[in-house]
Amino acid sequence: MNLPSEVIEKIIYKLDTDDINKLLISSIEFRRWFYSDPRYFQYFFIDKVIEYINEGSTIIFTGENCKLSYYFDNDDIDDYEKHLFSFNDIKIYNVLKKNGIPGTVLNYIDDEYESHVLFNNLDFKKFLQILWENFKYKYESRIEPE
Repeated sequence: MNLPSEVIEKIIYKLDTDDINKLLISSIEFRRWFYSDPRYFQYFFIDKVIEYINEGSTIIFTGENCKLSYYFDNDDIDDYEKHLFSFNDIKIYNVLKKNGIPGTVLNYIDDEYESHVLFNNLDFKKFLQILWENFKYKYESRIEPE
């Protein structure tokens, strides 16, 4: 990029993760610059996504059709730490489980996803890092709570 890195850095930290995604898609130069320093990925695709999750947003991931959403069951008062991961490839869950993120597989299929796993007290940072390192899945978009 023609701008000094310090200037770009000041600009990008004012952006939302959705804007960063648009830049990554539209500019090869920006993509090279962005991925050249792991701090940027950490900030936008780990730290910011954890903020979105903590705000109650549903997170849609790139790659396979998968999402992470807040889970609430009216029968369980202690649901505030439960999250539902919905996906179509069971290999994802096997890798998560192998890496120390076990969950409860729920046996139902909906129109969009074949598999669902319920997590209690999910380590979001570890979860997001495993998805990226093993599948190159990262935040694509979010659905904010109503």
